[in-house]
Amino acid sequence: MAWIQGTVIVTEERRYRFLDVEASSLSEQSYPIEVAWSSNKIDSEPHCWLINPYTIDEWMDWDPGAQAVHGIRREDLMAEGVEPGLVTAHMNASLAGATVYCDGGDLDIFWIDRMFKAASMGRQFQIGDARLLFHRLLGPDTAASSRDTIIEQMSQKARKAVDGRRHRASVDVQYLEVLCELVQAAI
Repeated sequence: MAWIQGTVIVTEERRYRFLDVEASSLSEQSYPIEVAWSSNKIDSEPHCWLINPYTIDEWMDWDPGAQAVHGIRREDLMAEGVEPGLVTAHMNASLAGATVYCDGGDLDIFWIDRMFKAASMGRQFQIGDARLLFHRLLGPDTAASSRDTIIEQMSQKARKAVDGRRHRASVDVQYLEVLCELVQAAI
């Protein structure tokens, strides 16, 4: 949220930031094809990049079933994607020292680390589990047995609130941002 204070525009920063990855498949040979992460400014769109797998010789895996889920074609990646090193440099610049949360667990971490390895670059941020964050936000006063139910109810509301195709990285990041806001409001 932005407001004017004197002659300076003040933009509220996000307390929690999120990450999502779409990939070529779910196999051990898979690689990231789209990555998005939250801006640190509340009123900003997520950073989102398509990744060109043709810039990495080993990245040949492709599952038509995965393409049917995310809707990203190899031709789109070749035409609009960028090399992994450009994405990793931007991620490190944007997320350095931060913890960014994802809901894809070990798979998202695998794909991010695979991209950083392909770029010969070290990751300068931590990746946390969004579901554990939401449980923590609900706090000890919320019964453990109720947390999953509350998160599921908020998840349904967040999906309805976010426009766009599910399983596109920027849309899924926006969903996690809205879900976080709803969970915090439920406290």
